[in-house]
Amino acid sequence: MKKSLKIFCFTFLFGAICCIPNYALAQRFDDKEESASENKEKPAKEKFLKKENVFVGGGLGGGFGNGAGMIQASPLVGYNITESFQTALKVTYTYIYGTEGLTTQRYSDHIIATSLINRYVVWKGIFLQVEPELMNRKDYYLQTNALGIDELLSKRINVFNLYVGGGAYMDFSSNSGGFILLLYNLNQTKNSFYRNPHIQAGFTFGF
Repeated sequence: MKKSLKIFCFTFLFGAICCIPNYALAQRFDDKEESASENKEKPAKEKFLKKENVFVGGGLGGGFGNGAGMIQASPLVGYNITESFQTALKVTYTYIYGTEGLTTQRYSDHIIATSLINRYVVWKGIFLQVEPELMNRKDYYLQTNALGIDELLSKRINVFNLYVGGGAYMDFSSNSGGFILLLYNLNQTKNSFYRNPHIQAGFTFGF
């Protein structure tokens, strides 16, 4: 009886030891399958910024005549936040030169302006725009020197402009187009570069 009990206990322990790694191995495979199924079920996270919503563009301009001239470039990069609203950062460089009318002294200036464009599409390419801008330029003035001669002097100043207005966008292709707009400066002063109102035109390209 004791011998049979010993044989039974040995058989039970051997069977239990053999089953432990099999159970652990099966449990490990089950965990992997559950983890894999969970990963498959998780939806892909949407990117905060989408490449197809980014666009670049800008405008080029210039004019010459009577000893004076102007060259301007205004690149911009923007993002379509929604189908109706877009925002863009624009940097405008303007070079001007000419002759002062009273003293016939020559002048020239490199004007830099940065602005934040905010557009809201009202209907089929027709949009409203608000554009705050900070411009750095020379302020010219006449000063009489010790010889009694008027000299044309200048100092650099910062000018804040707040443009509001609207315009229209025209498609050239599926991801490019041009725009024209009419803007009015709500903070017009004697130091403002443009007269009220003024017209702008440019182009954009999407990705």
